[in-house]
Amino acid sequence: MEKKAKPQTKQATRLVCQNKKAFFDYEILETFEAGMVLVGTEVKSLREGRANLKDSYAKIRKGEVFLYINYFGIKGDTVLRLSNTPNDIIIDNSQAFFSKPIEGIDTFYSARKFFGVSDGAYLYTDKKLKKHFRQDISFDRMLHLLKRIDISANYGYESFKQNEHALSISEIRKMSVLTGKILSSVNYKGIQKIREENFLYVHEKLKDYNELHIDINAVTGPMTYPFLRAGNRELREEMHRQKIYAPTYWPNVFNWCQSSDNEYYLAENIIPIPIDQRITHRDLNKILELILN
Repeated sequence: MEKKAKPQTKQATRLVCQNKKAFFDYEILETFEAGMVLVGTEVKSLREGRANLKDSYAKIRKGEVFLYINYFGIKGDTVLRLSNTPNDIIIDNSQAFFSKPIEGIDTFYSARKFFGVSDGAYLYTDKKLKKHFRQDISFDRMLHLLKRIDISANYGYESFKQNEHALSISEIRKMSVLTGKILSSVNYKGIQKIREENFLYVHEKLKDYNELHIDINAVTGPMTYPFLRAGNRELREEMHRQKIYAPTYWPNVFNWCQSSDNEYYLAENIIPIPIDQRITHRDLNKILELILN
């Protein structure tokens, strides 16, 4: 997933050093932004504008890993490319439940982002875990799901937030018996098919308006359809007024970045359009009509 055109914004922070030679010596296919700890005399050099990155390189040391998130379930090609590097890597497929794990690479999945369960995740690893995990009990965290079915999603939203908070402060546990039994009855192939068909249906309507370039061949049972366009903040507000759920991803970015930063632009203007197994083309047409009009 890459942006078709970067918005023209004023740079919020001063660029103190750049390795221009790297772009001359190598073909840069994809870039990643990461933090860097400075512990020596290089701090003074950076402050004085005398730093030199000509011979610099990045190396993952013992005990460190590279975590890659398969956002929206549409970056399977990048996951495959990264798997061929010698670095220690963990794949976060919490938004890509149907993406198959790669042998030798630790990968984790989230069930509750895709199915009607209150908890549940899977870890794929070739390591034997020595720690003993208590089994979870989840019947008392199903209220938001029951309200959604019996009344409406809006009615169950407060219960949903309570469940999210409970999980955020809970220790890691084994999946509950209830969640396991529900997941054992899921038609996974059928659900994947519906999600991919809905994704393609939306993409055909919005690909000429979406600032994100999406390789449809890399999409595997996606979580949502990410739609990026300037001014989508107003669209999200209108969707909320019409009772269409359009969450804001990465709300922490609004506190960490300035409005002129690219990260701020993405967080403000990406709308994850629902394409899950509960959504029909009639539902999607209502959303598409709102967007295109």
